[in-house]
Amino acid sequence: MAQGSALLGWWQRRPIAWQIFMLVLAAVLMTAAAMVALTFGGPPSRPAPTRVDEIVTALRTGRAAPGIGRPIHVWLQKELPPIPPDQMRSPRLEQAVIADLGRAASVRGYSSEGPGPPMQPGAMVDVRGTVTVIRRVGERWQVVQSRDSGTVQQWLLTTFLAILAVLALIMFLAWRVVRSITQPLRAMAAAADATRVGRPWSLAPATTAPEIASVEAALASFDARHRDHLRQQTAMLAAVAHDLGTPLTRLAFRVEALADSQRNAAGDDIALMRALIGNSLALARSTMARSVPVDLSALVEEVVSASWQQASPVSAHCDRRAMVQGEPVALQCLVQNLVDNMQRYAGGGIVTLDCRDDRLVLRAEDEGPGFPVALLGTIGSPFVRGDPSRNAQTGGSGLGLAIARTIAERHGGGLTLGNRGVDTMVGRNTAGAARAGRGAWVEVSFPAGLPGQA
Repeated sequence: MAQGSALLGWWQRRPIAWQIFMLVLAAVLMTAAAMVALTFGGPPSRPAPTRVDEIVTALRTGRAAPGIGRPIHVWLQKELPPIPPDQMRSPRLEQAVIADLGRAASVRGYSSEGPGPPMQPGAMVDVRGTVTVIRRVGERWQVVQSRDSGTVQQWLLTTFLAILAVLALIMFLAWRVVRSITQPLRAMAAAADATRVGRPWSLAPATTAPEIASVEAALASFDARHRDHLRQQTAMLAAVAHDLGTPLTRLAFRVEALADSQRNAAGDDIALMRALIGNSLALARSTMARSVPVDLSALVEEVVSASWQQASPVSAHCDRRAMVQGEPVALQCLVQNLVDNMQRYAGGGIVTLDCRDDRLVLRAEDEGPGFPVALLGTIGSPFVRGDPSRNAQTGGSGLGLAIARTIAERHGGGLTLGNRGVDTMVGRNTAGAARAGRGAWVEVSFPAGLPGQA
């Protein structure tokens, strides 16, 4: 077993081009060997034709004389024997037998060769097919019959089985080669997909071809550079946010000396700038999530409970113990953005969390004005607002759904949205005419359970 594993590991470490070349070479050699064996091993020569004089001798003596043709059998029986289905009446054969036995003989001849041309006087008649000749002898029937020896059929069966064996061996070798190439590729794809849930590139060392090992190293290097770039980007945004905090605070003190109308407008602008900075920083930090087990149902209920307002109530309906693998702060930010949007633009709504097959689906529904149908394809992108009226006074920055989408995708899920009763992608009516005020919905899906769970 250990020797077989070592041999398999040695094979998997060979270059892919070398593995494919050796597979083709083995297939060609095995095919050639099979062709040589079948050529020198057969087919067997076909038996010589059955001579009519041997048939006549068997009819006269009651026993078969040794000949060079097909094996001949002679016997007597009371009943008229059945004729083999591959034979037909042969007047030519009957004429040849009667010519030797005499005109008084009553003979029936059958052959698989077919009727054939008329017999020439004095010509030696041979039958190349199987033969059955019957004549009446007293109260019984005398039967002379020649049959195939079966060697040709045996050779054909052996040839067919040999071809199947060679094909099966070639297919098995091809399957092993393809499997040794595709298994590391699948493992590499799984490792690349796992990086999106906040874990760095990690692939267990395995025996693989040098080409695949170089791709793994390149992807790991790319992942490290990408994470380093994100860390630099996040650090830069944090520094910008920190540096802008002081001048914004000074501006907030200075606007107190302005008139009420100007002070309120300036205060709204300062609040919008702070919200944009905070949302941009949250969007950048959401790509650097650290993955831990999270009870998503408890998190949703906690966010909804903490955000409840009399003027814009939000309720939650969750399946118990809906566990996901993710970063708690990022997931809390996602849920908070959905709740804030419902409270700010629709006067509240409902948040549900349930399991669908192997996915957890978080759905937010409201009774507000809904999304403009023309913008359904772009809502969720950074700084795209679903309603033109969401200006600085309403606090909309166009980053809430973008942050939620980014967090969902980093956790192996996705975000979809639309208006209730209207097709999500193109705005086509699927359940009657869309009515103003019917509401919008946003769905976020996650992989259910934790890695390693059954």
